[in-house]
Amino acid sequence: MKDTFFNQDETEPIIADVIRKNYKNDFVPHKEIVEALLDDPIGKDLVERACQEQKRQTSNRWSANKMASNMVQWFSKRITDHDSRYERQFERSKFRGGWAYKPRQKT
Repeated sequence: MKDTFFNQDETEPIIADVIRKNYKNDFVPHKEIVEALLDDPIGKDLVERACQEQKRQTSNRWSANKMASNMVQWFSKRITDHDSRYERQFERSKFRGGWAYKPRQKT
């Protein structure tokens, strides 16, 4: 699914991977997912491309942090809407106004 400035089908696998890599026995909160996305070379490139596309379309440009946060919010929205292949791969919990994630344990 294409958002205005990025393709969610392209960003979701990177976000899911970032959550898995940053999981340490507890939920990974939104803020940490955003930071990890910006630290990931592929994630950082996707965020930068989205920022450039936004500037091209609107002459505005969000910070990389705001764009990465928006990508994670869309990831969460698609799970809420039951429109994500990652819905069954993660448990989630509300944390400080956003969603925090951890991989589901295999049974």
